Amino acid sequence: MAKRKTSEAKKVQDGNVESGPRTKRRRGRKAYPVMTFQDAMKIGCGIMTHGAGHPMKRTTLLQKLGLADSQPTRDLITNSLKYGVTTGHYRAEQLSLTEKGRLVVDEEAAAKERTQARFDLAIKSVESFCDIYEQFKDGKLPAHEVIRDTLTKLDTGDRAQCVDIFISNAQAVGILQTKEGAQYLLSVEQCLTLPSDNDNCTDASTHLSDDCIPTESVRKISKSEDYNNVCFFIAPIGDEGTEQRQHSDAILSSFVEPSLAEHSLKVVRADKISKPGMISQQVIEYLVKSKLVVADLSYHNPNVFYELSLRHATGKPTVHVIREADKIPFDLANFRTIPINMGSVFTVLAKLDTYRAEIAQQIRQVLADGVTTNNPILAYCPDGRFVVNGD
Repeated sequence: MAKRKTSEAKKVQDGNVESGPRTKRRRGRKAYPVMTFQDAMKIGCGIMTHGAGHPMKRTTLLQKLGLADSQPTRDLITNSLKYGVTTGHYRAEQLSLTEKGRLVVDEEAAAKERTQARFDLAIKSVESFCDIYEQFKDGKLPAHEVIRDTLTKLDTGDRAQCVDIFISNAQAVGILQTKEGAQYLLSVEQCLTLPSDNDNCTDASTHLSDDCIPTESVRKISKSEDYNNVCFFIAPIGDEGTEQRQHSDAILSSFVEPSLAEHSLKVVRADKISKPGMISQQVIEYLVKSKLVVADLSYHNPNVFYELSLRHATGKPTVHVIREADKIPFDLANFRTIPINMGSVFTVLAKLDTYRAEIAQQIRQVLADGVTTNNPILAYCPDGRFVVNGD
């Protein structure tokens, strides 16, 4: 044993063992919640909505929310516990709101109290988030790479995710504000003096809206594409030169592609499919088999919603984005949809990094969750699946 220790010490002295932070992403428990505060709020909101804030039996709450007892659901409960919104782990008989968790989800609570509680849970209670806040509050938010470099307590592979979740949480709390074309991180004291637009806790219940099987004419699935390396982008494409085409190109190049950098996924949009054949067959193939789908709900394009429903029937990872000016349809209102303010080029530029961070974190989350039944189609018909040759 002593000889082994001596040998290891010599390796360190010789420089054969890395003594600094690991460059790879550490597996296992993280030093921060791996889900945004807004996503983790689903459990707390459900207790307030369906139990009037009283403790609820876990199985009853999941039934009311339309959530299967799956790994994504366990992650929701775990991260709600980590943030201090609720008590009770994913196997607990009963789940209940904490004192601050109740303030956050109670619409009748005073706005300032809710904002303070949100800050305490989403930022202050997490050491890494609190460190970022203390270092950069009361000033312009630097580039995300600069923030990552300050997180010396974390493995380098974990820093990007940590910053992305912090940005999302800061925005949800209201301490991240756009001023003079740039983003500023306010102190919570400053935030409490401003009017807040974050006082509405949405109903986290899942609205139930069945199993789609392609016809023989579209069952011929190509073997040439490695769909495990593909992100299929559903979008309102429009004709060349139209507003919708320009919008779709901008979302694709400025937000979706940069957010996929760490996953080595190539993005495919329907108009870029170069293979000969019936376009509808190829689109369905990508919808059903791609590792990830990002859906842009802007302009309320009917083709987008048709394609999105097919993807939901697979239960595979999907991320939603939408123009802030467009209302999210009722049946999708309880899905995490990232709104993007496309009002002017100045607005977009000011929040470019923030939007990318939100999309990147949502992509990480859905890829980690994998196949899930947490959508209206599979919640109602959990055994329903596409039947695809070769899938």
